[in-house]
Amino acid sequence: MANVRREFTDEQMRQLYDSPHVAYVSSTTVRLTEECKRTVYSRMQKGEQLAEIFPSLGIDPDVLGPSRLAGIGHSLKKQAAREGWDDDGCNKTDQDSSPSKLSKKQLQQVEHRLQHLEAEVMFLKMLIQAREKAMGIETEPEELPQDLP
Repeated sequence: MANVRREFTDEQMRQLYDSPHVAYVSSTTVRLTEECKRTVYSRMQKGEQLAEIFPSLGIDPDVLGPSRLAGIGHSLKKQAAREGWDDDGCNKTDQDSSPSKLSKKQLQQVEHRLQHLEAEVMFLKMLIQAREKAMGIETEPEELPQDLP
């Protein structure tokens, strides 16, 4: 029997998109932020179940469904093993990578990338608002930051 993915409804996608813990959502896929992944992994290591963890992060586990929850748990364990996370979701092998240990050039690169990503997110939000407006869906416009390039 083929593995059929359950698609998110528009409302479920909006609910996931609005979460600060979700980096990306499509009709079939949801990606968590790195910080959320590490938090979830840490709590899994302490014995909590995913169905208990996600509601405390403002994400309805019923929206994700049991298959996605299992997939998230499996993916987090694989990522933790691959990247050497300890039980708190921190890198065991990379304890020296605090911002104070970055060179000035590395820090500038990170800051530049962050500015680029923030501008990209704002652009995507404007596209979504334009699409919603074209479809006749009324939403409150989000205030744009004044410091965008």
